[in-house]
Amino acid sequence: MMENRFALIGNQAIKDLKKEILKRLFENVDEDWVDPEGNNRDSDVIGKVFYGKVADDGQLGVDIIGSHAGYLNTEDRDTIVFWSSQTPLFGLQDHISKCISSIDAKAIVLLDFADHFQQRILGSRYTYMKDGFIQSFEAHGSGIKSSNYFSMRKKAFDKLRGSSEWIPKELALVGPDNSHRQADW
Repeated sequence: MMENRFALIGNQAIKDLKKEILKRLFENVDEDWVDPEGNNRDSDVIGKVFYGKVADDGQLGVDIIGSHAGYLNTEDRDTIVFWSSQTPLFGLQDHISKCISSIDAKAIVLLDFADHFQQRILGSRYTYMKDGFIQSFEAHGSGIKSSNYFSMRKKAFDKLRGSSEWIPKELALVGPDNSHRQADW
């Protein structure tokens, strides 16, 4: 099972949008799809909130969100976190980048992705829009310990920062949970 942790990085409007997205995600979870352990199995939430679909429009798949299915992690209500099958939700990340760029032209979307069961980080990917096209910068690992998101994120961030002079180093400190960490690099 792949864990996908998203951070929306931008101006105050982007921060407010993140709160609204979280609110709508949790409002749209169909309680009939929550198993006895509290895990959400409603794959329609992504379609409803991010693509304006209704439940009977069909499930979003690899060609749209980047994986066969995506499920909201209902355990964390302050961070946008989805479960997916074996692949990260790059398609969803690109879609979010396109949408939020109309609010803040310099908005960036960070996706940290990990193998949940083995507690291994697989990579980090930053995206933003430039001249109407998605710009993506990612780093992959063979599965480092989950406590070391920052080293993987640094590799991806260095690629991102090298692409554009307007990206301040301080953005490297922002993670999916909006936590900040002192730069040690």
